[in-house]
Amino acid sequence: MKILISGFEAFGGNPVNASQEVVRTLERIPMPGIRLETIILPVDRTRCANELLARVQQSQPQAVL
Repeated sequence: MKILISGFEAFGGNPVNASQEVVRTLERIPMPGIRLETIILPVDRTRCANELLARVQQSQPQAVL
């Protein structure tokens, strides 16, 4: 199964975003039977949506988180 997991980049002067850290951690954990794809999205409502939709169309995952 292919899963696309998204997180957000740091914003508001913070050095990291917790969702970005979760995504980066999950990238390092082997998950048998799972093909994990990840994307870190900008904190911009237009760019965020466009980048996520483009990635979904490109990779055709069975699930998006």
